Amino acid sequence: MVESNNNGPNADHGEFEDVEYSNNEDADNLPPTEIKITAGRDRNDSFDDGRSIGGLSDDGVRNNMMDVRSTCGSEDGLIDDMEYGRVASRSVGSASLPDPDEYRRSMGMKKERPKRRAQARSEYTKKRRKKLFLIVVVLALVIAVSVAVGVVVGRQESAPAPTVTGPSSAPTAKYNSKREHIAELASNNGWSDSVAVNQPGTPQFNAAVWLGDEDPLRLNVEDTPEFRERYALAVLFYAWKGNGSTGWYQSRLKWMNQLDVCQWNTQLPTASGNSVTVGVKCQSTGAKRVVGLVMPHIGAESIPDEIALLQDLEELILPENDITVLNPKIADLKRLKDLDVRYNQLEGPFPSFLVFMTSLRSLNLAENKFAGPLPGSLNAFSGLKTLNLGHNAFTGDLSQLGVIQNPVHIVLGNNNFTGVLSDTLLDNWSDLEVLDMNDNQLAGNLPSKLFEHPSLKVIDLHGNSFGGDLPSLILQPSKLEFLALHDNKLTGTMNAVESITSLKHLDLSNNGFAGQMPGFSQLVNLQYLFLSYNTNLEAGPIPESIVKLPNLVDLSLQSTVRTGKIPYGFGDNKQLILLDLGYNQLVDRIPVDLGEASNLHFLLLNQNKLNGTVPEELKNLGQLHSLAVDGNDLAGSSQPQVCALRVGPLVNFIADCTEIACTGTCCTLCCSDGDENPCKDRIYDGNLDPAYVYEYERQVYRLNDKIIYPSPTANGGGYDFDFGGGNRRI
Repeated sequence: MVESNNNGPNADHGEFEDVEYSNNEDADNLPPTEIKITAGRDRNDSFDDGRSIGGLSDDGVRNNMMDVRSTCGSEDGLIDDMEYGRVASRSVGSASLPDPDEYRRSMGMKKERPKRRAQARSEYTKKRRKKLFLIVVVLALVIAVSVAVGVVVGRQESAPAPTVTGPSSAPTAKYNSKREHIAELASNNGWSDSVAVNQPGTPQFNAAVWLGDEDPLRLNVEDTPEFRERYALAVLFYAWKGNGSTGWYQSRLKWMNQLDVCQWNTQLPTASGNSVTVGVKCQSTGAKRVVGLVMPHIGAESIPDEIALLQDLEELILPENDITVLNPKIADLKRLKDLDVRYNQLEGPFPSFLVFMTSLRSLNLAENKFAGPLPGSLNAFSGLKTLNLGHNAFTGDLSQLGVIQNPVHIVLGNNNFTGVLSDTLLDNWSDLEVLDMNDNQLAGNLPSKLFEHPSLKVIDLHGNSFGGDLPSLILQPSKLEFLALHDNKLTGTMNAVESITSLKHLDLSNNGFAGQMPGFSQLVNLQYLFLSYNTNLEAGPIPESIVKLPNLVDLSLQSTVRTGKIPYGFGDNKQLILLDLGYNQLVDRIPVDLGEASNLHFLLLNQNKLNGTVPEELKNLGQLHSLAVDGNDLAGSSQPQVCALRVGPLVNFIADCTEIACTGTCCTLCCSDGDENPCKDRIYDGNLDPAYVYEYERQVYRLNDKIIYPSPTANGGGYDFDFGGGNRRI
């Protein structure tokens, strides 16, 4: 054993008690030490007859002591060869070792032979060299690893840096790649199906690859709102073929091109001159979570489950796509207020899970292939304000809709609903502003209080089988602006609507009204007046008060038994676009002041008893698109000045060519009075087909299947866009 002595001058270096070193390289750095040697198995062992200590011979002890002396007395102060003794304890000291020869003489030993001393030194030298060789090898390996790491780091530092330096997340030891880490996070947390996220080529797999290898933001792989949203939007990008050949996602909407998902959008102009955000919409303040997704006409065929990860979504607008199934995962969007999937390929019954989405304020399922009755649990739509089911094949009685509480817009046009429209139903809808049930199978009388509703602005009930008289208006004032009751079986007089002074649009055409034609003098806001195809009206002249309506844009009195002359005054109306007086019994000449109606596009005077010539003043109608004067008693020349309009705006000039000498390319359709008349039974009708999507504003003038002209004043709702599929309006 080697015992330390703490009394040396370097005792303040501390103590190392009961530490055993076995070929310990740290011992190389120990300072000189004062050491007592006790050889043998125990310090109390005595000499045996062989003069050995602890089983060692004289020579062994002698060699042992020389090694200890040579080692402990060396400059390095090493104690290396422990097979000759055991270290019990040590402390740093400066005392010298006892002289080994003197120690041997005191112990009765012989002096060490030089040969054995040299042999011991030789063995020690070999061990030292071996140890140094191992140290050199280890150092070489350390240097090689350091160089390799430096090369990798150098490459990373020389690589192009992302636009924004963000936290990066390298795969942990148990993942081969960051994509695997993302895949496990997505499957373990129920974001995506495990098979889908690990199968190459799927939107989920591609999203994980992009987030792991290509996304410059380099988010940490963890379950945070920001990472969930980014993963969900990446899945939608690939599911909706955002990486297709057109590239409009990146070029127009900037998806995957910007670090901030709130910049994955663009601004598109609306028809009214404003703009709307298309793409991703975020909160304007706070955490800026994704709250809107507006993706029209992108060719989407499905809605992936990952849509449910957008937990803050309030607006999901996906019109004009090819979606065939409405994913029930949408019900997980607890904050969704606006769901619009019109103009898709959805079919089957009404999606029952929708009625439990109490956050919904607007639901638009129009222009799909839904069919069958509505669910009986519509009362769950406690906060629904707009319900648009138009252009489907829904069936059932209207009474089931009464459970919807205080809607604002009810649009059920072009379905197969039956029954009657009752006062009770309207009483339950005290906040209703739009009632659109056109082109169904509704019958019975109109509700007696229809025109007295306190908030109704739009009533479109055309294309049904309503009968009876118009309800009277008792309470004033009314907010009603749009009233379309055409194509029904209504009878009685038109007088009830004369007092609805707020009206801008009135269409009572194609019914069975009788009595005198009202003058509508109080309807000073009226812009659109269609009374055509009411052949039971009393014959009479065109009321002067109608001619003087100050805001009139479209007027059709076709087939209303009008007699007498065409009154003067229409030329004073500078916003008049359509004047349809055809199929009546009007006589005398065409008023020359019509040439002063500078905005007139459509002038239909056909099938009357007019005589004289086509006025030369019509040459001033620089916007004239269609002129029909056939079926009259006109004579003379068609006037070269009028024919000159054919070089400009005039597209359709229909006349009895033999009577007015319309030659060359002037007339586009020549008619005659014989049985071979090509104009026989040809009807020109500029009636408006109302549409909720365009806020009931006229978008086109369709005189027939061949004469279609866009409205010069179209300013309906929606927005124009072109993402590679042509200009569309939604």
